[in-house]
Amino acid sequence: MTMGLLILPLLLLLSLTARKEDLGKKYYALYSLGMLGLMSYMVWAFLAEKYSLTWVSKYSDASLPTPLRVAAIWAGQEGTLLLWLLALVAITWTYPWGRVSKVLLGEQLLLLLGFLLLNPLAQSGIDGGLGLNPLLRTSWMLYHPPVVFMGYALLTVPFAEGLLGEVGRGKGYLRLGWLMLGTGLTLGGFWAYRVLGWGGFWAWDPVEAASLVPWLLATVALHLYHRDQARPFTVLAYVAVIWAVAITRSGILATTSVHAFAGSSTAPYLYLLLVIHVGVSLYVLFKNRKQQDPLPLVWQAVALYALWVAAGTALPLISSLVLSDVMSIGPGFYRSGAIPTVLLTAWALRHSLQRDGTARSLTHFGVILFLIGAVASSQYSSSQTLSLESGDMQEVGELGITYTRTPSGGAITAVFRADTIQTRVELRQAELVKPVIWRQLWQDIYISPLSVGDRGGEIVTLKSGEVLERYGERIELLGLIEGMRLEGHTLVAEVLYGEELVVPALVVTEGGIRGRKALLPTGGAVALVGVDNMGTEVTLQLYSPQEAESLLVAEVSVKPLMNFVRFGVILTLLGGLATLIESVLSKHD
Repeated sequence: MTMGLLILPLLLLLSLTARKEDLGKKYYALYSLGMLGLMSYMVWAFLAEKYSLTWVSKYSDASLPTPLRVAAIWAGQEGTLLLWLLALVAITWTYPWGRVSKVLLGEQLLLLLGFLLLNPLAQSGIDGGLGLNPLLRTSWMLYHPPVVFMGYALLTVPFAEGLLGEVGRGKGYLRLGWLMLGTGLTLGGFWAYRVLGWGGFWAWDPVEAASLVPWLLATVALHLYHRDQARPFTVLAYVAVIWAVAITRSGILATTSVHAFAGSSTAPYLYLLLVIHVGVSLYVLFKNRKQQDPLPLVWQAVALYALWVAAGTALPLISSLVLSDVMSIGPGFYRSGAIPTVLLTAWALRHSLQRDGTARSLTHFGVILFLIGAVASSQYSSSQTLSLESGDMQEVGELGITYTRTPSGGAITAVFRADTIQTRVELRQAELVKPVIWRQLWQDIYISPLSVGDRGGEIVTLKSGEVLERYGERIELLGLIEGMRLEGHTLVAEVLYGEELVVPALVVTEGGIRGRKALLPTGGAVALVGVDNMGTEVTLQLYSPQEAESLLVAEVSVKPLMNFVRFGVILTLLGGLATLIESVLSKHD
C-alpha cells in the first residue's frame, strides 16, 4: 500500500508536463481520484480502529466518539497535509486549465513529496491506540483545521497569478481565502478561550503570531487589488503561509509554543520548501518591479506590522542557527506594534464607512469592533489565583467565589454584585480542561479550575514504559511533552491510568515552579513533582480520593470588552460573505 502511494506524484508529474490539455486533465483526474481514495481509506481505518497503522494508533482509541475519530485524521502532520492537498484538488478543478493551473500542480507536487516523507501508511505493530490529546477532544477539532487549510489553499491562486503577472479570477479566491483564514483565526481564538491550556483567546503564542501574517498580507492585497501595488502582497501572502507551516511543523517552536508540533524528520524538507518559495518569489518580484505610487498610510502600517510579527516569529529559527539555542519573544513585543496599528486601522476604516456600500461597511465596522475588543481583552485583563477550601468563600474585587465539594464532583458558585452563577465542576481530567465563563455586557469573568486536592499523597518514581498498580488500576508512563503556555514553560507527563490518559504537568514561571494535578477517573489525583535529567524517569505524587477532594485551585480573570470581539467577528464574517455574494452576482449581470 505504501509503495502504491508513489503513483500519486508520478500522475502529478505527468499532468504537469503533458503537452496536450486533455491529456493533462486525464492524468490529473486520476490523481484526484487517488487522493479521494486515500482520504476514504483513512476515514475507514480510523472508524474501524485499524491500530496496525501508525497514523491511527497515534491519534485514536476506542473511547473516541465517531465524529472525533474522523477529526483525529488531521490531529497530526500527515492529516493536515492531506487536508491541504484535497483542498488544492478542489480549487484546481474550479480554475480554467492553463498556466495558473501548472503552478497549482507544482505546489501540489511539492506538498505531496513532504506528505510522502512522513511515511503515512507505516505499520505500528501494536494492538491499541494512544488516543487523542485531551485538549483536542472537542467539537472545535471538527471544523477549525479544515477551514484554516482551505484558506491556505485558496491563497495559492492569487499567488500563481502574481508570479505569472496575470490578472484573472484571483480576486474571488483571495477574498474567499481571506474570509476562510479570518474564520480560522477566530475559531482558533474561541477554541483557545473555551479550553484551558491554550493561553486564552489570543496569547501571542509564536504559532498564533505566525498564522496572523498571511491574513494581514492578504488584507493588504485585497484592498489594493487591480493595482500594480497588489502583486507583491498576493505573492507574499502565500509565502507567509509556507513560512508559518515550516516553523510550526519543523519542531523549532516545540519548546516555546503549546500549538507547535514536536520535532519532525521532515524539518529539512520544510526549510527547503520555504527557501524555494522565498527565492522564486523574490526573483520574480524584483525582475518585474516597476515605479509605483506609495501605498496608502494605513496599508503601509498593516504591511509593516506583518513584517514586525514575522520578525518576532523568526527569532527561534535564527537563534537556533546562530547561537545553537532557541530564543523567543514574549507577547509584549507583538502588542507594542499592535496598538498603534490597530488605532490607525480603526481610524482609516472609520472614514470608509461613509463611502463604501452596505456589505463592505458592515465588514469594516465589524473589524473595528473586533480590534478594540481584542486589544482591550488581552492588554487590560486582570487575574488572580485562588485556593478554595470546600465551603469557604473568597472575594476578588466585587466577585465572591465559593467551591463546594459533593460526592459526585463539585460546584463553583460565583456572586457578582446582585447576580449569581453556579457551575458544576466534574472531577474528571476531561472536564477539568474547561473554564467557567460568565458573560457580562462589558466584560467576561473567566474562572479556570487548575487542580483539585493539595495534601497527603504517596511519592513514586516511574520510568518510561514501566507499570505499577495503585487503587486497582495499572499506571504507565507513556512520555513527556514540553511546551509554552500563557503561564510559563510547561512539562507535561502523559500517564496511562487504566484505559484513560491523564496529564499532570510542571509549570515554570518567574515566581518559581508549580505543579498542575490531573484527576484520576476513579477518584484521587496525580501530580508531576520531578523529572530526571534524561527525561526517562519521573517522580509522581499520587492522591487517594480522600486526599484529593477538598481543595480547588483556580485562576479568576476579568476580560473587558469580550462582547466586542464576539459581535465584531459576527459582523465581519457576515459582511465578508455579503461582499463575496455581491461580487459573484455582479459577474452574472
